[in-house]
Amino acid sequence: MILRTFFLNLIFILLFLNGNSQKVGVVLSGGGSSAIAHIGVLKALEENNIPIDYITGSSMGAFIGGLYAAGYTPQEIEDLITSPEFEKVAYGELDDEFSFFFKQRNLDPSFFGLSITPNKPLRSSLPTNVYDSKFFDLELLTVFAQAEMASNYNFDSLLVPFRCVASDVYNKELKVFKSGHINQAIRASMTYPFYFYPIEIDSVLYFDGGLYNNFPKDIMEESFDPDIIIGSNVASNPQKPEADDLFSQLENLLAEKSEYKIDPEDGIIINMDIDIGNFDFTKGKEAIAYGYNQTIKALEDIKECVPRTVNPDTLRLRRQQFNDIKEPLEFSSDVTTSGISKYQSNFIKAQFLQNKDKNDLEYTKIKYFKVYSDDKVKFIFPTVTYLPSKGKYQLNLDITKEKDFEVSIGGILSTAPINTGYIALKYNNLGETAWTIKGNLYFGQFYQSTKITATLEVPLKVPFYWEPFFALNKYDFFKNRTSIVDEVQPPFIITREFYIGNSFGLPFVLKSLFKVDYKYFREEYLYYTNPEFEIKDTSDYTQFFGHTVGATIEKFNQNYKQYASSGTHLYLDARFIIGNETSNYTISPGNTVYNQQKHSWGNIHFLLSAYPVNTKYYSFGFDLEVNAGNMPIFSNYFGTLISLVPYQPIPEASTLFQPNFRANSWLGAGVMNVFKPIKKLQIRLEAYLFQPATHITADDQGGVKDSQLFEFHYFILSAAVVYHSRIGPISVNFNYYDDSFPNQSISLNFGYTIFNNAAWK
Repeated sequence: MILRTFFLNLIFILLFLNGNSQKVGVVLSGGGSSAIAHIGVLKALEENNIPIDYITGSSMGAFIGGLYAAGYTPQEIEDLITSPEFEKVAYGELDDEFSFFFKQRNLDPSFFGLSITPNKPLRSSLPTNVYDSKFFDLELLTVFAQAEMASNYNFDSLLVPFRCVASDVYNKELKVFKSGHINQAIRASMTYPFYFYPIEIDSVLYFDGGLYNNFPKDIMEESFDPDIIIGSNVASNPQKPEADDLFSQLENLLAEKSEYKIDPEDGIIINMDIDIGNFDFTKGKEAIAYGYNQTIKALEDIKECVPRTVNPDTLRLRRQQFNDIKEPLEFSSDVTTSGISKYQSNFIKAQFLQNKDKNDLEYTKIKYFKVYSDDKVKFIFPTVTYLPSKGKYQLNLDITKEKDFEVSIGGILSTAPINTGYIALKYNNLGETAWTIKGNLYFGQFYQSTKITATLEVPLKVPFYWEPFFALNKYDFFKNRTSIVDEVQPPFIITREFYIGNSFGLPFVLKSLFKVDYKYFREEYLYYTNPEFEIKDTSDYTQFFGHTVGATIEKFNQNYKQYASSGTHLYLDARFIIGNETSNYTISPGNTVYNQQKHSWGNIHFLLSAYPVNTKYYSFGFDLEVNAGNMPIFSNYFGTLISLVPYQPIPEASTLFQPNFRANSWLGAGVMNVFKPIKKLQIRLEAYLFQPATHITADDQGGVKDSQLFEFHYFILSAAVVYHSRIGPISVNFNYYDDSFPNQSISLNFGYTIFNNAAWK
């Protein structure tokens, strides 16, 4: 204590003699989300007129320090970091306006995909990051682009001279950034291994600055040689590794020990013990308040070190003068690219030339995310260059193309007998046009399928795609039946389907997709008209082959493929079907009927599933589905019933054959209550009503009887607990189906009940 007082008095005397020449540097440590506390430190320093002449930072400290150096006030930084918009960015959540169903139109049950190159080892296909940084990377560009321009890309010419550090793990060197693109330097400093996708700068791959120097006090001294250093620290060195703790082992392998101290003669350090997860951005306000309070507690010591003060009006004027240099974010339609070939670059640039007269920030974001949503693009890192001659910013995109081949694996694992595996292989080719060949395979007792598509995408002013396809589907509804108590033998129903065709699609209003398609199809239904059948008996059958043409509008921007809690799914399909039916069935022992008929009809199907209420802990959704068709009666009851469009509002329903939920024309409506006690965990309570215009039943001869108009209605109740893991949902489901077999079910599931499309229903 005596020694500290001596040094403080010595510093005070020296500074008094030197008057206003005293310079103050602020060093901000890394520390993940805990480093948000640095905002409170800066806020307290500025409110108390403590000068900040230089800033250095590492990792998250580089981000906070960079914002201050770029001309943002502590309050503006706090407003940014604690905003709901930034929380979405931090967690990689996509806003509706940046969702492009045209680019991501094929939902599948995949858990994950591995991009592979045939002549490279498998390890090069393993994912290197868990966080999708495309939103954060664009946010970095947005908040720093104007400061880059105002400083002419020189970090010494920012409002506050600034340095940040990143780790060159190949050469085992620390990189100090003092010029260039601020967003690029800070992103390099924040690239936490296995969390962020790493970026290259001048052919060097950089990672988190905290690996080699998490408290760049020495960089402050070497770069600026200030009289006093004020350190803000929320980090500590890794604990001793433990044999059963993989994370502690990796942390010790990757990170060098940093020195979190400042000698009394050099200044003061504010050490903060704040317990926030590395990537938890929900406690920003608490962290800022903590940093502020800790700084206020240390204020007397700080003022002893720093007798000099800064006039708040002078600081406000300096900040205003710097910010006045910044030019508005107006973008040139001419973008530059790197990392890809000339022809691939032409494909990317063509998408920015669409509506080239719209180049403000919001519309440039739309173009950026449209390119990023392409499955042939793996990663983009954006920077900008200001063009004085045009008075606009030119967007530079460093693009990593997706590997040519991708393998996807998924399906559904369940305690119910619906286990189905899924594997898909995709080949991507990107040039001035883009094309993809994809084949998938479903395998299981209940469902088997394969589908092959070849897609050509042309990036004209109105982009479009052309897609020929081929598919085989088989459902075995006899083997998948289960209920809590099985007392009734389920009906034997197997459906087989083959179709081949083409579709043509283009973007439509409200980020939706409009497509037209043609299919030639052949369908076969196997069943027993006699409920007292034995498996050894020869089954009855109906074959139906023909043609269908349709026009579809679809939009899907829900947050999950299944068990959503936000977003909208809109589907409208108008279709004409024509074909020939052949049926062979038994009315009674020894009485077999063979019949052929021609059929043609139209069908319109509408679905709107949306969540208009979506808060942190609760979402409310509704489901409205309408089918209007004039399908004629087939030769018998089962042939007709199987051909009808089903109502399947919950995931399990698509695995069941339920006669009461099939009709020619019907209305389905439901409500979804989703409680979210913690992130990614849902408790779902849902109820649905099915109202058929008429309900068909079988007569004594196996034919069809129609009910009176609106005579029957049925309901579905569903309760589920769902956890959305990184690769797929884990759910416990209890479902009740009115007047059906099975009428109730309980199951534990992992994965998705998403199957290849049927030909026309």
